[in-house]
This record gives sequence, structure tokens and C-alpha cells, in this order.
Amino acid sequence: MSDNRIAHRYAASLLQLAITQGNLEQVYTDMKFLAGAIKSNRELLTLFKSPVVKAEAKIKILNNLFKDGSDPLSSAFLGLVVRKRREDVVPAMAVSFERQYNEYKGIVKAKLETAGAIDETLRAQILKIISSETHKEVLMETTVNPDLIAGFVLTVGDQRYEATVARELKELKKLFSDNPYIQKY
Repeated sequence: MSDNRIAHRYAASLLQLAITQGNLEQVYTDMKFLAGAIKSNRELLTLFKSPVVKAEAKIKILNNLFKDGSDPLSSAFLGLVVRKRREDVVPAMAVSFERQYNEYKGIVKAKLETAGAIDETLRAQILKIISSETHKEVLMETTVNPDLIAGFVLTVGDQRYEATVARELKELKKLFSDNPYIQKY
């Protein structure tokens, strides 16, 4: 079984357990913290992937990570995963948990990349349009990329809409470089 499927199953189990125990928000905060810590610290990722480091040492590091205000369920579940020798899926499990939490809560992530900064009224209009189309709450991240020249790239979930001048110029370049009157061998 692939690591992603295993991570997905562990995350689903943790989600159901957190819902049952009524502490979903705290477990979500813990998993988001863990995913962020692993993403920002390459050594932590290497630690989870390493078969050389003993399980007790990994549990001790996890306990140190979660000593301040974490939910006991998060610590106990991660300890169980490590004791079962599945610590290599912990990074993917934390990301999968966040994805499943968003799905459970009806939240969709969106990323808006624009050539220039946008004001709050335009941002609110875009959020309203995305929300009405998806029928979900929208968490939108905005970034400015001057390489786009003009326009925007909107990614909602796994769908992408690109309306940029840079893309149009690239398509024109491709169109002009293809000459239908010259035979290709």
C-alpha cells in the first residue's frame, strides 16, 4: 500500500476520533502546527523518514513539540503511529488531515496571483463569486507576481483559471513559431 493511502487512512481515523471526542479544532491546530514545522524544518522531515533514529527518540521529540497546550489526543495518536513504525507517513498524514478537515468543514482553499496588488473590495467580490460557485467557505491567499504583466491566475482546489497577458504572449509566440507552409519531417 502506498504511503499516501496509509497517511490518508491515518488522517481519516484521527479526524473521526477527534469528531467523536469533540476536540476537532484543537487537533486541527496541532496537525496544522506539525505540518508547518515539518515544512519549515528539513531536519524534522529527515527525522521522520529516517529508519536509523529509534522510535523512543522520535516520540520524545514529538512530545517536546507538543508540550505547550496541545491536545492529548494528538500526542497519543502520533505516539501510536510512531510505535507502529509508520512515522515515515507522519508528514503526509498531517497534510492529509488538514485537507480532510477542510472537506469536513466545507472549506475550499483558493490562491489568487495577480500582476499588481488588489484592494479589499475586489478581494471581497472574488471571494463572493468563488463562494457562490463552490457553495463553500473560501480561504484565499493572494500573491503579487509582476511577471504576469497584467491579469490574474486563480486556483481553486485543483482547478486553475489563467487570464494573464504573459500567457497570451506565450500562446502567440507558439502560434507564430508554427509555420503551416513549411513541411516537418
